[in-house]
Amino acid sequence: MVLLFPTFLFGQNREEIKNEVIEQRIEFLVEQAENDNIDFTTVVDRLSYLFDNPLNLNYATREELEQLELLSPFQIQGIMGYVNQYGAMTTIYELRNVTQMNKTIIYQILPFVKVDSEEQKEDFSLKDALKYGRSDLFLRTGRILEQQQGFAPISEEELAENPNRRFLGSPYFYYLRYRFQFGNNFSVGLTGNKRSGEEFFAGNNPHGFDFYSAHFFAKDIGKVKQLAIGDYHAQFGQGLALWTGFGFRKTPNAMSVAKYGQKLRAYTSANENLFLRGAGVTVGSDDFTFTGFYSQKRVDANINTNDSLDAGTLEFSSLQQSGLHRTPNEISNRRSITERIAGGNVTYEKGNFHLGATGVYFHYDGMFNRNLQLYNQFDLNTNETFTGSIDFDWMIGKINFFGEGAMSANGGTAYIAGAQFEPDPKVEMVIANRNYSKDYHSIYAIPFGESTRPQTEKGTYVGTKIKIAPRLSLNGYVDFFQFDWMKFLIDAPSVGTDYLAQLDFSPAQNINMYWRYRNRNKARNSRDADLKIRYPVNERRQYVRYEIKYSPLRELQLGNRIEYSFYNLQGQDQQNGFILYQDIRYRPNKSNFSFWARATLFDIDAWDARIYAYENDLLYFFSVPAYNNRGMRYYAMVKYEPAKRLHFWLKIARTHYSNVYGTGNGLMSIDEPTRTEIRGQMRLKF
Repeated sequence: MVLLFPTFLFGQNREEIKNEVIEQRIEFLVEQAENDNIDFTTVVDRLSYLFDNPLNLNYATREELEQLELLSPFQIQGIMGYVNQYGAMTTIYELRNVTQMNKTIIYQILPFVKVDSEEQKEDFSLKDALKYGRSDLFLRTGRILEQQQGFAPISEEELAENPNRRFLGSPYFYYLRYRFQFGNNFSVGLTGNKRSGEEFFAGNNPHGFDFYSAHFFAKDIGKVKQLAIGDYHAQFGQGLALWTGFGFRKTPNAMSVAKYGQKLRAYTSANENLFLRGAGVTVGSDDFTFTGFYSQKRVDANINTNDSLDAGTLEFSSLQQSGLHRTPNEISNRRSITERIAGGNVTYEKGNFHLGATGVYFHYDGMFNRNLQLYNQFDLNTNETFTGSIDFDWMIGKINFFGEGAMSANGGTAYIAGAQFEPDPKVEMVIANRNYSKDYHSIYAIPFGESTRPQTEKGTYVGTKIKIAPRLSLNGYVDFFQFDWMKFLIDAPSVGTDYLAQLDFSPAQNINMYWRYRNRNKARNSRDADLKIRYPVNERRQYVRYEIKYSPLRELQLGNRIEYSFYNLQGQDQQNGFILYQDIRYRPNKSNFSFWARATLFDIDAWDARIYAYENDLLYFFSVPAYNNRGMRYYAMVKYEPAKRLHFWLKIARTHYSNVYGTGNGLMSIDEPTRTEIRGQMRLKF
């Protein structure tokens, strides 16, 4: 029994364990994103809730186990099969008897699960929710200390001549979030966000924040499985027809291919685009459920001026995703178009079989009029479309089949189909095939694939995870893909490959390390300046990484990473890069303070060889800086808990460049070789 748990956990309080486990999970997810704009608030919320309210394995449904996002279909089937065969578990240690489980997986899920002989489910009561619910309040602020061009002094004459040469607001950002929650059944909340450079209680934002979000979410109220009012997420099937919020296309977790849509979810993030605003409801029985939803919100768009259109008719060339409203030009496109989305989903679930059908209608009160070129001539270029899909998930023995097929109103089609199987208890494999036509249209779609949108792509993916020994495992995939039409910066149909291999080794309880190699080959237009016609040539990116984390003392965790990148574009010189960092995390026993620090050396020849690295940060703040040029970056963060329900964070990060004097671009540029970020946060629970 003692060997089942990591020994260092015994010396920590529950809140420290919770934070560490969630940080480790988020770090894994964020590292795969290679994008500092992804908001993982929903993931943190879900894991935080499950930590405080562990899932009872004796009565957990397949859908609830899928929400952990830590278990494969075979491990889920193994747990449920064990309970069905031997009855309710009497101790968590019985997980060792489930054939599909191993120590690593058990350690990962332990903080979020429990075993209880009785199912503790009660009918939802608003009275109990108001009486026993918990409130969570966050306040956050910060800025870049150096003066950016957009905040530099400017004369009235210059500003009058070019009003977009200066940001209208202050360099500080502000964030507020309040959430009242009762278990997993009831949630109501408000979020406000003001980014650096945006006005605050002034000008275009006389009521405070630039962005507000509010939600009301309840579930399991009689026949009503889910009820969402205000801002919410909608996720169905494999993400082809509709999937808002958090979602990945490919990750170094080779088995992470199939998606498990949760239908409706409360929206608690500050992203200004990837959500629905209106109402949605899921009703039904254990076998059949129906979900209906409607959304109407104002969205940012690049407005065109066209005298040939009738008076009062709006025309826009594209939708904007940045959410930035700092200059008159950015503000002119702010919430300029009304977006309406309506649809529904019908799902049948019985045992290990799932079948669903989804229909979504999209409408804009302006007309899409893109700047059409050869590569984007099949994109949506009207003000409405409809997308319908059918998805399935079926476990037969040791094979899990999954997939979704979809069609848009113009006849464009898309499908993905695959199977996960377990040829041996130590081997898991997945194979998936996808085909997204060049004229398939869906506004909010995040299916598995190479591109950011499901268009003009075919591919076959094979992944595997092999448990070589109790403390040694191999994880890897190969993906062959092709684009049947032109794409941005690729002026011809093309093919590509993506390979990844990762070896994980844990020689001791407090030591974990891995080696990773990734090779991506795809086409890109030549940069040869002498060519009159640019044609695609091979572009190759390679990454080699080694990372180790170890705890020499119970209160101290250290980590090191070294990573190399190699970028080759046919006809050009190779560009190289590397980073090397040292992590320190110190949490003194019986202390109200916790400390984090990192020092990073980096040398990157050019932007194409950039390397991303996740950083520990304030809770609900996600930082994945892209390293470029040459220099050093270091940060320090402290967390102070003067009381059980009151927490403070402060982080200072500084990047110093040794080969360039200025940093950034445009109004974000800094006329110094340094960039210093400071931010602080307060959390009050009551």
